[in-house]
Amino acid sequence: MSPSSLPQGPVVVAILTYKRPLTLEPAVQAVAEQAAELDVPIDILIVDNDPERSAEDAVAAVVTPVPVHYLSDPTPGIAAARNAALKAAADYRLLVFFDDDQSPEPNWLRYLLEHWERVQCAAVAGPVLSVLPDKIPNPFVVASGIFETARFPTGTKKSGAGAGSLLLDMNFLRDHKLQFDPRLRLRGGEDTLLTHEIVAAGGIIEWCDEAVATEPVAPERMTHSWMRRRAFRSGASWARSVIATTPGRRGRFVARVAIAARSVLRILMSVALIAYGLIRRDNRKVARQTKDIYSLAGALSALVGAQEVEDYSRG
Repeated sequence: MSPSSLPQGPVVVAILTYKRPLTLEPAVQAVAEQAAELDVPIDILIVDNDPERSAEDAVAAVVTPVPVHYLSDPTPGIAAARNAALKAAADYRLLVFFDDDQSPEPNWLRYLLEHWERVQCAAVAGPVLSVLPDKIPNPFVVASGIFETARFPTGTKKSGAGAGSLLLDMNFLRDHKLQFDPRLRLRGGEDTLLTHEIVAAGGIIEWCDEAVATEPVAPERMTHSWMRRRAFRSGASWARSVIATTPGRRGRFVARVAIAARSVLRILMSVALIAYGLIRRDNRKVARQTKDIYSLAGALSALVGAQEVEDYSRG
C-alpha cells in the first residue's frame, strides 16, 4: 500500500479500560504494532475509568514503537470515559475507539484509515466478532444469536454503529458540537446515540468489513439473564436514538407510533414463532425469537422513558 492511500493524520487510537490490566497490555501492544507499520503519525491514548488507576502500571510496563499516553478519568460510566477521549483528541484529525478486551485482526487499523481516506466520511465502523470459549455453558444463549455480529459489504452506509471499532472524523464532531450523552454514562447506548446524531447532522457513516476486531466472550456472560439485559438495552438504545434524532414534535410522535406498532406486531409474530419452534423442537428458533422479544420490549420501554439496568454502575 502506498503512503498516499493513508490520511495525513494526526491519528489517535483511544482504548478505554476499567479494571482489566491483563487484557489491556496485549491490546495496547497489538494496536501499537499495527500503528508502527503505517506512515502516519499515530498515538495511543489509554483512558482509565478506574478511580484506583489500576491500568497505570500496566501502561507504563508496555514498550511500544509509538507514543502511548495515559489519562485517568474516574467519573463513573462509559460515556464519561468516551467524552474524556474526545476532549483529549482536540488536536487530532481522526480518533479511533478500541476496547481493552479486543484484539485487532491483521491490518485492522490500516483498513479503517484507508477507507476513511478514500471517502472522507464522518465515521467508519468495522465488525467486532465474538470468540466463544471451547466449553459452552448455556447453548440456548449462544443459539439466540446475541453474540453474532451483522456483516455488511464495505461501503454500506449505516444509520448508527457501536464504538468497539469506530473511526471518527474529529473535525465533523467539532463543527457540529457533538459528544457522547453524559446521561447515558451508566446505562450504555451512548455510541448508538452519537452515531445516530452524526447521521442526523448530515454526516455519513460507512462500514468497512475488512477492519475486523475480535472479542472473547466470558463464560459469565452466557446466562439467560445477561442475554435478556443485553437484548433489552440494545432495543432501548436503538429506539431512544431514533426518537432523539427525529426532528420536530410531530416527527417524534410519528416515530413513537411507528416504533410501538412495529414492536407490538413483531412481538406477536415472535410469540407465534416460539410456539411453532416448541412444536418442532427447534431450539435455535425459540432462542432467537426469545432474544428478539427482549429487544422489542426494550424498544417499547424507551417510548415511556423507562430506565434500563445500569450495566456500567459500580455498586
